[in-house]
Amino acid sequence: MNIRSWISEHKKETVHYLIALTLLMTLSVFLLFRGGYYVSNLVSFSTSHLVATTVIFMLLYALKSVTFGLPYVLLYFTIGTIYPLYIALLLNIIGTIVNLQIPYFLGYKRGNGYVDSIQKRFPFLGRILEMKDKSQFAFTFIVKIIGKIPHEITNLMLGSLHISWPVYVSATILALLPTMISTTLMAKNYQQPGSPVFIIAAVIFLATPVISFIYYRKNSVNREESH
Repeated sequence: MNIRSWISEHKKETVHYLIALTLLMTLSVFLLFRGGYYVSNLVSFSTSHLVATTVIFMLLYALKSVTFGLPYVLLYFTIGTIYPLYIALLLNIIGTIVNLQIPYFLGYKRGNGYVDSIQKRFPFLGRILEMKDKSQFAFTFIVKIIGKIPHEITNLMLGSLHISWPVYVSATILALLPTMISTTLMAKNYQQPGSPVFIIAAVIFLATPVISFIYYRKNSVNREESH
C-alpha cells in the first residue's frame, strides 16, 4: 500500500495530523516573529511572583486533566521562558505527573467499560491492544507517542485497563520528553531564533508528530496486511 492509497482510506486521520502539524508550524512562526514582545512581559511579571506563578502552573496542569483546551506545548513553553532550564524541565515533569492523576484514577474505578466506548471512536486501538499483555510499558508508550487521541482520553483509557501506575507515569513521561525538552529549549532561546540550539529544538519539535504519524501508518499497514 502506497502513501496515496493509505491517505485516501484514512482521510479523517490524515486531516487530524495535518491540523496538528499546521498548529505546530504556526506556533513556531509566531515565536520567531512576534513571540519576543509577549514573552518578555510575561517573564518580567512572573519572576517577581515565582511562588504564586508556580502554584498557578500546577493548578493549570491539574485543570488540563479535565479539559481539552490547554495544550502541553503552551505550558511547557511558558514555564521555559520563566525559570532556569533545569528547573523548568523539572516543573514540567512534575506538572505532567499532576496532570496524569485524575483521569487515570477515574478510569481505574470505571473499568473496561470505558475502553469499549473509546474503541468505537478510535478503531485503531483494537489493533494495538493485544500489545498490552506483552508489555504494559511498550503499549502505554506507543499510545502516547502516536498522539492520535487526546491525552485526557488516553489517561482515562489506561486507567480503565488497570495499567500499573508506575508504568503508566514513566512511559507517558518518556513519550512526552521529546516535545517537552525541545519546547523548553526553544523557550530558553526564543530571543536567538537563529542559534543552533533553537534550530535543533525546532526541528525536533516539528519532526516528532511527523515521525509518530509515519510509525502509526507503518504499523497500520503491517497489521492490515497480516489480516
